[in-house]
Amino acid sequence: MRPLCNFMGVYLVDNTEKIKAGLKEQLAGGLNAAADNFANEARNNANVDTGFMKSAIGVSVAATPNTLFAVIRSLARYSMFQDTGLHGNLFWTRAYLATRIRFSQFLYQGTRGAGADVIKAAEMDYHGPTGRKGGGF
Repeated sequence: MRPLCNFMGVYLVDNTEKIKAGLKEQLAGGLNAAADNFANEARNNANVDTGFMKSAIGVSVAATPNTLFAVIRSLARYSMFQDTGLHGNLFWTRAYLATRIRFSQFLYQGTRGAGADVIKAAEMDYHGPTGRKGGGF
């Protein structure tokens, strides 16, 4: 790393890429935790006749630091009707709402690398104390 400034023997080093990599790793872990929670909630709320639909619910694509998205699917063709049909029980919708409520907890928990405080500091730096982009008044 090349120092940015030499002032009275203090070297400032640009660790931006290292911090971004740590944040992406943390976000991927949080997204995967949220996706697992979504799938578990959907399985717990699903109607059970033969058990096929319950066994067909899961995370089909996990988040990585490069992609930062996850895909949760139910491979049973009748899942939509079990959720929103005439006699549906909203198992998928309830799983979505339960996960949405706890989503920020998933992103901030289990911090190893950069940590939740870094994300909060970056948000404060970007939005400012008034909540506006760039921190303007």
